[in-house]
Amino acid sequence: GRPQCYVPPGAPNPEAASLTSDATELIIRLADLYPKKLVIFAIGPLSPLAAAMSTTRGLQKLRWIRMLCIQGQTHVFSSEEKARFPLSPDFTAFNLREDKIAAERVFSQLQMHVPMLFLGKYAAYRVSLYRENFEAMDFICGSNEMTEAARRNLNVFRQGNPEQFYKLYPVPEDRRNDEEWFDEIDVLSHPYDALLILAFVQPDLFKMEIVGERHLLIGNRKEFHGVPDPGAVRHALCKWMEVGLSRERPAEMKCETFCSLI
Repeated sequence: GRPQCYVPPGAPNPEAASLTSDATELIIRLADLYPKKLVIFAIGPLSPLAAAMSTTRGLQKLRWIRMLCIQGQTHVFSSEEKARFPLSPDFTAFNLREDKIAAERVFSQLQMHVPMLFLGKYAAYRVSLYRENFEAMDFICGSNEMTEAARRNLNVFRQGNPEQFYKLYPVPEDRRNDEEWFDEIDVLSHPYDALLILAFVQPDLFKMEIVGERHLLIGNRKEFHGVPDPGAVRHALCKWMEVGLSRERPAEMKCETFCSLI
């Protein structure tokens, strides 16, 4: 793969960013270094975050982070007795289900102190990256590594759960073999992780629900997917991915700050 990617001017080196610690200690150290500035993106189980909150020091530091962005859905309670704690983890979301105890601890101990942004599956389903998008990134790389990465990721799904895979990707039965299946697929990704980050960087592309005056929900329910223009989102996402693959940052790319709703 590519040994380099675009690093924005002013980005700290690994030592300054505390990238020499285990995940739990890293979270606490960064929360201590950047109070009211640190944004945490949870694109996996919440285990390290819950572990960081297991000490009084860690919990106190984490209650002062700027925002916690979570890939997944949340249950929302509107009754008066739940007014102070309106959110609870929706365990249909894979990352939250992987460590239920950690998810429950994070939700219960942080939601009164930290704004949370959720990017749910109904938003992710709205945005597709096509083969042509990956081929454009391949052109920047000078190889087919991006398309090949998509093939490898899809193949893990195909081999692990072929019945579900072929429901989502209707490959003709006579092409469902190791050599030909990938040639029949045009949609190569629903970029869940990347969409969560894009929602923070360019919130104007999304429609959000506000809960408890501080928490933001995108795609948390089917009837409110939060992506009014999938094409615009796909275009923005591809532009940022191209930035990451290029050695120079295009002059027209601007990173918007996420402050108006926090």
